[in-house]
Amino acid sequence: MTVTQTTAKAADEGRDSADAATSAGNPARPAAEATVEISSAPSGADIEIDGSFVGSTPSSVTIEAGEHTLGVSKNGYKRWERTLRSSTGNIRIAAALEPIAVASAATAHTETLAPSLSPANQSSSSVAGMESPRDDSPGTAATQTIRAPEPATSLPGGPPEESLMGVSFAGNPTVRHDGVEISGVQPKGPADGIDIRAGDVILALDAHYFFTIDEVRAELQRYKPGARLLIRYRRNQFISENYLTLRSQDAVPHR
Repeated sequence: MTVTQTTAKAADEGRDSADAATSAGNPARPAAEATVEISSAPSGADIEIDGSFVGSTPSSVTIEAGEHTLGVSKNGYKRWERTLRSSTGNIRIAAALEPIAVASAATAHTETLAPSLSPANQSSSSVAGMESPRDDSPGTAATQTIRAPEPATSLPGGPPEESLMGVSFAGNPTVRHDGVEISGVQPKGPADGIDIRAGDVILALDAHYFFTIDEVRAELQRYKPGARLLIRYRRNQFISENYLTLRSQDAVPHR
């Protein structure tokens, strides 16, 4: 090997060593992440990022840098959705949920049925909710009063499992949430007796945690009427526990 070849070989080895040192000193950087603090008014709403459930408000979520779709939803309120573009650091988002308007009950009205008579012989329309005096004489207009149905005030009958607790659930029974929200409470029922309210979220019964309505119903089928259970539930940001006694057999409706 000549002197020129030896020098070239040494130079190549020096460059390889320098490249290796540079690679060791600059490892691959991890993907950039951001922390998003999400709250809502009211709280206890479901959080979805890119269509996946990640928790309930208020919560902190870590996401990769880039563009994401953030959704916040709660029963009785319109869905809140925004496109989120993040790089790194902390982001705070407060979602103001808008209640869904409930149509008001129809007002009572009347309808007058009368034959073709001269204006002098026609009787006036009756006032809503009042019967006009009866007159069987010929030529008198017949008046019919139509009343709007009164709104129901009692809790609608639900599955026997829900009746055991004196509550009702609404929505898709198989969709997973962070607990199961109560949509209605029967007055003087077991849940009402321990101050359980509509809007409370059931987290567990006797340390069995739930994510769907079907899971709660299946769990209640394991117990006999009159059984005493430890219920764990969330109201706003506070978690409480209490003992609930299921309704007796005589008071449970059958399918």
